[in-house]
Amino acid sequence: MTTRRSTTSTTSTTSPRRLTAVARLLAFVLVLLAWSRPAPAAPRLEPAAHAGRISVLAEPGLEAVAQELAGGAERELDRIAEDLLDLPSPRAIEVRLVREAKDLAAVAPAGRGAPPWAIGVAYPDLGVISVAMRRGAALADPQTTLRHELAHIALGAALGDRAPHWLHEGFAYQHSGEWSWERTETLAGMALTQLVRPGAPVIMGSFVGAISMRTGAPTFGTAEATQMIFATAQLARRLGDSSARTRRR
Repeated sequence: MTTRRSTTSTTSTTSPRRLTAVARLLAFVLVLLAWSRPAPAAPRLEPAAHAGRISVLAEPGLEAVAQELAGGAERELDRIAEDLLDLPSPRAIEVRLVREAKDLAAVAPAGRGAPPWAIGVAYPDLGVISVAMRRGAALADPQTTLRHELAHIALGAALGDRAPHWLHEGFAYQHSGEWSWERTETLAGMALTQLVRPGAPVIMGSFVGAISMRTGAPTFGTAEATQMIFATAQLARRLGDSSARTRRR
């Protein structure tokens, strides 16, 4: 007699609902772990230099740079003041010097922060400047950065919150001595003209077009273009041409 034994195999299946619940649980755990990670510590800043109205707090090891910045800042403020005659000037200014641009937000005044692209930030209402030595592998000139931010501080002290953003940036650019291709071309053309015919008058002009911040389309006939023409004339006079004239194209 032969006995047949039947076997039944049972396959365990997991429902889609259970998989979804597990995935949500894992995501929740990951979020909790991310929140529980400690925030990067702000760089330790120590008093490193003081000169006149300028006090510099710097990361350890940057004392020599801090001394250079403090030594030249007062002279730069005096030079900037020549363009702000009879207007209020800054009082005490605190400079915070760090190695990496990513640390600018960490050393910013409470509640203020810093743009992620910045290499230096000024807070004119507080008299505070933050300066970084580099952004990643790209080195920066802290002297140029400080001159740029000092101009922001000086203009803020002179005009308060009445100065528009574009005027702040243009004024800071003028006083920072930052290189630009357009300015180099203009100065080279002026120098070449004087070599060919010494004393020949030179017309320094500009073409400025404003754009809509909403659409990016050109908006001709705005007041900003005229204001920039006046700024070009002022820059020309500063470069040494006391008889500078402007011409609208």
